[in-house]
Amino acid sequence: MSKKEESAQEQPTSPSTVPVKSGNDLENIRDILFGNQARATETRLGELETRAEAMRQDLLNEINVQTSSVNDRLSKKIGDGRKEFDSRLQRLDEQQTTLVNNTRDALSTQQSQQTKKLSAEIEQNRQALSDEVERITADFQQQISETRKTLQDGLNRLQTELSERLLSLQSDMHRRDNDLRQELLTMTAWLDDKKATRLDLGEMLIEMGQQLQNNNQPEAADLDSE
Repeated sequence: MSKKEESAQEQPTSPSTVPVKSGNDLENIRDILFGNQARATETRLGELETRAEAMRQDLLNEINVQTSSVNDRLSKKIGDGRKEFDSRLQRLDEQQTTLVNNTRDALSTQQSQQTKKLSAEIEQNRQALSDEVERITADFQQQISETRKTLQDGLNRLQTELSERLLSLQSDMHRRDNDLRQELLTMTAWLDDKKATRLDLGEMLIEMGQQLQNNNQPEAADLDSE
């Protein structure tokens, strides 16, 4: 707290330094009594918004990490499947070539049949591997979609809850400000009618400040708990 604000808060205790006025003086008195609480509340609201943004960014980062991890696993699975496919295809081709070379002269008819059989096996293996790759791809894409939806739903719920909490706090602050303003105006009018002394006014303002500070303690505790 600055020296100016400390000096301003000490003024209500002296009868000679508390003028009974309206307009800007009431605003100054209000700022002296309640300015720190209002600024503290605004600071807490700003911190809450910053924390909400940080949590949102963390969730987005988690989505990116999860997506990247799933993509890496999918790429590895596809790569391994392709390597196995190429290896098996190469072995089948080598078997076919060896069989053709060994039976070319004596078994031309059998060679043709074996060639067709091996070609059919190659095609079956190719189709089986292709189906497996497609199945793995579909499974990982579904996992990615479900993970993204889960994280996005959590983020949306968090943003909604924080927005509702901020609106509630802002509405409560506005209501308290209006109540305080009305109470100050009413008190000023009453004091004018009663011809109260400056000492009486100072004591009443101090009592109001202490009461408002006590009322604000539960609200401050709620903000800190967030």
